[in-house]
Amino acid sequence: MTTTTTTTRGKKPADHQAPKGTAAQARDTQQLEEELLADLPELKPALKLRIGERNRLSEILLDAYASGLFGGSDDERSEGFDLDLDNPEDLAKYKQLNRLCEQIDEWAESIAVDREAYAEWAGGKQHDTYFAILNRYQEAQGESTGS
Repeated sequence: MTTTTTTTRGKKPADHQAPKGTAAQARDTQQLEEELLADLPELKPALKLRIGERNRLSEILLDAYASGLFGGSDDERSEGFDLDLDNPEDLAKYKQLNRLCEQIDEWAESIAVDREAYAEWAGGKQHDTYFAILNRYQEAQGESTGS
């Protein structure tokens, strides 16, 4: 069984794909993230996160980078994931992707202003939505630390 998993690491459906490494691609990614998170219930702003919440975010980001599921060059991000679940290596990567999204979901719920509203919103969301949350907070964390 082959599955294609698209995340906001940069991959978009072919009819929405901008040329790799362009400002248009960055705008497309930003627009996709905005669409995915348009109705996201309020979460604590990055600057209001307590030390434990920031540490957990850092742990998730480190896990994501270490797994190769997040980050990398523009060209790598534009690749997205094309996984063959009959291939043991791809299956392991898919399981890792699922665990990472679960971590992001649990973390996001923990910082939700209204946890019940977040839980209702999160039902049925896909991988790309969780990567959009992670990306939003990574960018905000970078801005708040001046990195």
